[in-house]
Amino acid sequence: LPAGSYAIKLFQDKNENNQIDIGANGIPTEPYGFSNSLGTYGPPSFDEAKVTLNKATEIEIQLR
Repeated sequence: LPAGSYAIKLFQDKNENNQIDIGANGIPTEPYGFSNSLGTYGPPSFDEAKVTLNKATEIEIQLR
């Protein structure tokens, strides 16, 4: 990716239906994560989740 600011969200599609599954309580039932390890109580804003990438940037995203 070109250098710049990005916010990343991802999920593990365990049942391969190409969408994140949500339980009756509105909480995802498949593992998900955001850059900066945010999103415990809803998705973070872009500014909260943004990371600045350059040639040597590595980030780690924990799935919940």
